[in-house]
Amino acid sequence: MAYPEASVGSTLTDDGVVRWVTNTGADDLDTSLVSPVTLYSGVDEDEMFDVVAASLEIFGVGAACPSGVALFTTLTMRDPVMLTHQAGFFMDVDVDSDGVFDATLQTLNFSAFGQPTFESVSYVSPFGGGNLANLSFFFTNHEPGSNQITMPSCIGAYGVAPEDLGTVNATIAFRVEDSNFTFDPSGPYADDLVGTFDFGLQNVPQVVGADGAAVDSLAPGETAFMVNASAGGFMFASANGVTPTVVAVDGGNAPTIEDQTFSVDENTAVGTVIGTISASDADGITSPVSEMFVSASSSIAVAVSRSGEVTVANSDVLDFDAGLESISMEVVAIDTAGNTSAPASVTVTVNNLLDEASEQPVVVEEPDVEPVSRGGGGAMGWLALLLAPVALMRRKLK
Repeated sequence: MAYPEASVGSTLTDDGVVRWVTNTGADDLDTSLVSPVTLYSGVDEDEMFDVVAASLEIFGVGAACPSGVALFTTLTMRDPVMLTHQAGFFMDVDVDSDGVFDATLQTLNFSAFGQPTFESVSYVSPFGGGNLANLSFFFTNHEPGSNQITMPSCIGAYGVAPEDLGTVNATIAFRVEDSNFTFDPSGPYADDLVGTFDFGLQNVPQVVGADGAAVDSLAPGETAFMVNASAGGFMFASANGVTPTVVAVDGGNAPTIEDQTFSVDENTAVGTVIGTISASDADGITSPVSEMFVSASSSIAVAVSRSGEVTVANSDVLDFDAGLESISMEVVAIDTAGNTSAPASVTVTVNNLLDEASEQPVVVEEPDVEPVSRGGGGAMGWLALLLAPVALMRRKLK
């Protein structure tokens, strides 16, 4: 089964940073509901149940929670999970990050509580099990065979009130155990499955078209724009599962630019676009490439704009016959945070045109030739006259 694939990036325009998403997979991408990635751990092939990413989202749910606010914790697994009873899925929470975990969110078969159903529920209990009285249960959101598991919970179960949203400094740690009843961690937490969360309200990412209208689906190869897109990454779904697309948080990463080569005919008109220099930035969502800067150039025949567009600046100087066979430039990329790439070599090759008199082909005229006569005279007659003295001499000798 092929999971969906998506590429997310951004472009700096006159109106600011425009963020986009492209469906790079083979199936239609469901863009009606996009979740932000709170924690990304990557793929670990050694784990039987591998958590690739987690998303934590705060929503108002009315009477479903005493505070009216719920936390939706979504795990994206490496492989499809047939049933959540196959393992225990846990999130341990240290609400004040004092080094002691306070609560645990987990899945469990509802029949364990004497209920006549084998459906999976999610609930929050004191860390390590503790008192299981007065728990609030929510059905776990999971389709059999999907690689996504969503565990709802009320923020009050963690001791968080609505007025605390966005100000909490909680440590969260994810683990998958062999059993739902492994209330205490069976081993140390993986470093990449531990993070922080402030229980803050988040802007919900939305995919829209050029007209600003919501786009619910992207066919393979299609691109749309994203609004309310923050750093960290996003989760996209298709009929075959869910995949996280990670976007680096601006950590001072400089852009990268590779050596590039273009070509142009000599004496091309001023303003003609030769090509566009490309660069990339790991912090593309938060600090995309904002400009290209030419630090050195061997000719004034071409120019480079801030966006990296290479154009003809002087067609008279752009003359192969005058000795300009190529142009070398040293170019750097700069992002919106001021980070500068290492210099790259950009070469423009000048194509020679046959526009000089000395370059024109020489035309050789064919000489006029008299036609050969097929009569008794002509060349054969002259040959007979030349041979006549020889015949006479032979008669005398006889």
